[in-house]
Amino acid sequence: MKGYAIWLSGEHPTLPYAELKGAVEAEGADILGTFERIAVVAGKNADMVFPRMGYARRSSLLISHGDFETVKRGIEDADLPEGSFAVRAYRYCDFPGKRRDVERKMGEIISKQRNIDLENPEHVLEIYLGNEIFAGLKIEDKRKLAEREPQKRPFFSPVTLGPKMARALINLTRAKRGKRILDPFCGTGGILVEAGLIGITPVGADFDVEMLERTGANMRFYGVNAELYGMDVGGIVSIKGIHAVATDPPYGRSSKTGGEPIEKIYERAFRAMAEMLDVGKYVSIILTDTRQCKMAMGFELVERHPVRVHRSLTRNFCLLRRYDDVEV
Repeated sequence: MKGYAIWLSGEHPTLPYAELKGAVEAEGADILGTFERIAVVAGKNADMVFPRMGYARRSSLLISHGDFETVKRGIEDADLPEGSFAVRAYRYCDFPGKRRDVERKMGEIISKQRNIDLENPEHVLEIYLGNEIFAGLKIEDKRKLAEREPQKRPFFSPVTLGPKMARALINLTRAKRGKRILDPFCGTGGILVEAGLIGITPVGADFDVEMLERTGANMRFYGVNAELYGMDVGGIVSIKGIHAVATDPPYGRSSKTGGEPIEKIYERAFRAMAEMLDVGKYVSIILTDTRQCKMAMGFELVERHPVRVHRSLTRNFCLLRRYDDVEV
């Protein structure tokens, strides 16, 4: 069974691992173990977990892990692919030795089987150094998250989520590739773009028709096809076949609400989402006040991950699961 070592981001104490769990469940894979910031994933579609994540730094096809001697023997015994190699070592937590020494020693082992090319190698052996050492073949990062930061899109608003947060929000829902995910407050479409690039079918709604035109421009810019609906949030019940909801609803004074109080919008939104989602399905939503969860009739709060933006703003990533113990 092929295993993959995934180096999770250290930017938040709980959100990266929660995102990993969601992505793993969505792909039908398994988490074999976690070691500080390294997770080992295997099973069905395990190769698809890292490419869909936001809060993950690196990944490699695992060859060996353990102490230094165990990893060394694993590399000696490995059936390496043909082509030239380079070795790169990185610390994911405290490690008593020197990175360069590890690279040199592992490079000596590789050189007995394959050519070493430090400039343009065909393969890179990555070593993750910490209490446990991991060695594997580097997985190329094709996500290009930095290219889709809000200010690089044709249209964006100051409160638009970046691709990393958008992917985390999506992955919390356990949405599978090919299924339909809805953002009922889609704005300029940051969540929809990432969902489409993951392989999930994005569906967006917003009452602001001008905003939807900008959403469409962003979709076309990144080559993503999305269903877009100009409608009030109460109308989303007419959209069929939705398997999950991921959304960052309006909350600031500058948000356009059509003059309706935010609390009323949230109440109507939760009621509509409860009506359209089957039991067991998820809503991943960002709330600035966790008391707003009490408005979510028909849902239970599964987990919450507060992300501090600045002194007066904390984004709470809340995962809600639909249950059938209450009428909506």
